[in-house]
Amino acid sequence: MRETGMIHKAIVTSLTAAACASFVAGTASFFSTLAWASGSPRKGWLLAIWLRQGTLLVSSTTAFGDGPAPGSLTGAPSTPPLSKWWRCVPKKQNGDLVLLPGTEFWGFSLAATRWLSPAVIVVSGTEYRFSRCTTQRSVTVPIWMLLLLFGSYPLVAFIRGPMRRYRRRKKGLCLKCGYNLMGNVSGTCPECGTTKRPPIAYGSSD
Repeated sequence: MRETGMIHKAIVTSLTAAACASFVAGTASFFSTLAWASGSPRKGWLLAIWLRQGTLLVSSTTAFGDGPAPGSLTGAPSTPPLSKWWRCVPKKQNGDLVLLPGTEFWGFSLAATRWLSPAVIVVSGTEYRFSRCTTQRSVTVPIWMLLLLFGSYPLVAFIRGPMRRYRRRKKGLCLKCGYNLMGNVSGTCPECGTTKRPPIAYGSSD
């Protein structure tokens, strides 16, 4: 019972910290764009994260093909299949094979793009140039969704705690573990050792 309570407390604390961090970062993104990148075109992959205007954008770019990008669809290598999450409609645009978002609702979207011409990705003023054909997958998540995701459970736990203690006190149960204390004269719960709080008497006189 004690281990379960500790795990629950750790989960609530972690989610609360994540919700607070999302709120702070989301507020800061309205004043300045935050960006971070890892990888390089030489390695054939690049992971970039942008946080701007209350929106989190995560982009993964991977190169495919052995030779340089042909600059057009003519003579381009065969494109590898995308995962099931990016089942999109192909569309030719400026020599590239653009895949429209396969999932999009309330600001959340999954999108993929096949660059069959040399791609240039700019992160915090730094240019990352790919000479080979590339596939770029991106996930866009509004900050309010992260706040809802991380903050819902701590909020429910915060409201549920006082309500649960009120119900247990009304039924004569232990406030901590819910053990039935009806007829208990020692004032201590035999299950968890918690001292029973005496009821508050109103309007008593000496």
